[in-house]
Amino acid sequence: PDGPATAVFYGKLAPLHGVTTIVEAARRPGTPPIHMIGAGQLSAWLDRELTSRPVATLRHTPWVPYEQLGSEVAAASISLGVFGTSDKASRVVPNKVFQAMAAGRPVVTADTPGIREALRDGVDGVLVPAGDATALAAALADLAADPVLRATMGQAAHERFNQIGHPERVADAFLAALATLSR
Repeated sequence: PDGPATAVFYGKLAPLHGVTTIVEAARRPGTPPIHMIGAGQLSAWLDRELTSRPVATLRHTPWVPYEQLGSEVAAASISLGVFGTSDKASRVVPNKVFQAMAAGRPVVTADTPGIREALRDGVDGVLVPAGDATALAAALADLAADPVLRATMGQAAHERFNQIGHPERVADAFLAALATLSR
């Protein structure tokens, strides 16, 4: 999108999302505005945190209809994945990552074994250490400052989605796996 860079995060605000990391990154100078969409397990904490220590560059919307999420991703320059430090967080590739890739948005997310199956650091996304707000803020600031890099990574993310995340590719891989079981 034209104009100043923005980032979007959406989810159920579960601990594996690393919401505290996102909030702390938003407090760092140079971090672009972040729109956080979601409600869930950490909603009360987030409300208290943003009331007691407001963050000028962080806007929280409790939820939007699922049909509207595509527009929210399209309006943002950068999409955020998850930043939690749990074992589960290290294994997942959240739907939000594939959705951002499909929309042609660069993704910033934690560098985990699971995510490395989908994203290539510096090619179609930026991978930062899990739970590291300083690294997240730096990655966001770098992408915000470079529209050409955002566009290049977004295009690469879309191409990567077509290779590994498109429903036909997922079905092909699933059917191939099933075929090995029937032998």
